Amino acid sequence: MTIMRLVMLPEARYISALTYKDIIMSMYDLRVQAAKAGLKHFQGPACVKGHDGKRFTSNGGCCECSRIRSQVYQQGIRDILAANKNQA
Repeated sequence: MTIMRLVMLPEARYISALTYKDIIMSMYDLRVQAAKAGLKHFQGPACVKGHDGKRFTSNGGCCECSRIRSQVYQQGIRDILAANKNQA
């Protein structure tokens, strides 16, 4: 099964030869196949932020978005701990 990637253009948000429903159904099919194969990741369509399309099999989320969210959260915790250490 081949998935066409979404292409971002400056004058338009997204264009695609596939409809949104086709993209979601093909991503679901890929996710099910990856889960049956025991894989943790699969190559799906690019996320809305334009990342490459590597996704988690468990929830279908973008791996790069997850990594960025985790870094932001961890930095926030470090900042809070540093502020508390300076107050003590």
